[in-house]
Amino acid sequence: VVADAVISPSGCGNIYMNATPRVVYGWAKTGTFFKIFTRIDEQSGIPRPALWLTFGLSVFWTLPFPSWEALINVVSAALVLSYAIAPISVAALRKSAPDLPRPFRVSGFGLLGPVSFVIAALIVYWSGWSTVSWLLGLQILMFVIYLGCKRLVPTDHLSLTEQVRSSLWLIAFYALTMVISYLGSFGGIGTLIHPYDTLAVTVMALCIYYWGANTGVPSSKLVLEGEDE
Repeated sequence: VVADAVISPSGCGNIYMNATPRVVYGWAKTGTFFKIFTRIDEQSGIPRPALWLTFGLSVFWTLPFPSWEALINVVSAALVLSYAIAPISVAALRKSAPDLPRPFRVSGFGLLGPVSFVIAALIVYWSGWSTVSWLLGLQILMFVIYLGCKRLVPTDHLSLTEQVRSSLWLIAFYALTMVISYLGSFGGIGTLIHPYDTLAVTVMALCIYYWGANTGVPSSKLVLEGEDE
């Protein structure tokens, strides 16, 4: 068990240190993140600035936690949170870009989409106030910092107003989840007792899902892979 506790996180960390810089590079390539992260090292083909950002964030995430258990709780909730964005993204693209070429199409997505988002929202909520407050509070703080750097924010393809409009549902989701978590029975003050807290998260998540699905980036503003910028 001790050997696995050393080897397993190291292997997982190496995988994400390879994958995350390319996600950051792709994000910057779409024109809604700082252009410096689109730079590629000519010899290795690695997005080196994105790699350094990934390293810095990984160190930051490791330092503030009092225990391995607390770290795992936040990382697990963050992973589920990243999956929660997918169904809303799909629903928004189906509405704003229905003719976009797709390698496959999910059947019954009208039901699967909102249900999967609600389940993800509940899992994050059930992780408890101590986890939710740290994870989602940090996300909101980074959003504020991003807005504070508005002079540096890329707006070639999408203005800052359009960026905020198409992402405001996510910030509202973070904020409302924090409020319910604070009032709820999973590490909160217990004003919202179970199962009413779970019901509140379900209703809130459904409202957020349809809000996000209807405020996606217009198809004319989308930057597709292979397009010239």
